[in-house]
Amino acid sequence: MLRTIQDHRHTAFLAVLGTTYLARPAFGESAAAQLTFSIFVVGILLLALLTVEADAIAEAGGDRRRMRRGWRRVAWLLAAVAIAERVESLLSPTRILLAVGAVSYLVFFSFVAASHFRTMLRARHVTGETISMSVSTYLLIALAWSMVFELMYGFDPTSFDMGTLGQGTVPGHGNTLTLFVAYSLGALSTNVVGDVAPVSLLARYATVVEGLIGQFYLAILVARLVGMQMANPPPEELPNRGTGEAS
Repeated sequence: MLRTIQDHRHTAFLAVLGTTYLARPAFGESAAAQLTFSIFVVGILLLALLTVEADAIAEAGGDRRRMRRGWRRVAWLLAAVAIAERVESLLSPTRILLAVGAVSYLVFFSFVAASHFRTMLRARHVTGETISMSVSTYLLIALAWSMVFELMYGFDPTSFDMGTLGQGTVPGHGNTLTLFVAYSLGALSTNVVGDVAPVSLLARYATVVEGLIGQFYLAILVARLVGMQMANPPPEELPNRGTGEAS
């Protein structure tokens, strides 16, 4: 079973990541909901570590001795800090602790997204795993930027207008993250909807930059997938060498 998960690691990671995205709004803000969400987050971190390490081993030709150990150590260190923050925030959340947690998640999600993007660019064939990796990278970018917006709002509550859904939220105490995840997805796809709106100049520029990143990512992704498909077509699309006809 472990071998199956490893062979389909990017699909498994996308499934957990997508489930967390879909389930988070239904969790609410109760203690049980926060615990459930934290379990999902830990699952995301562990699966992300599995994918990063497995990709590094595959890049080294399956030889663990040749894999880039620095890459692995950085991934585990970032994940350890993020998990420690998640556990501590459940016990005694403070504004400083949540800010440190947001920074650690920002760095970790950015690191994993960069690792997946690099692996995707080095891929030679379009497979289901390639597609899953590209989608999960897109969602990781949105998660990373939601942490940026969370930090901005924590340090300057006037940087965003939280609208009616954000009434009663407390900057720097984590109860705005759900709103910023939705806002980040909208900004990344240049289809911002909802009550959250950037007010300060920095918040407006951050929103525009995320939109540009989303457009550039999609353009590079489509070009890369098309290039791989043209360079390595399926066997049934290759010409028949004996007759000169398409098989």
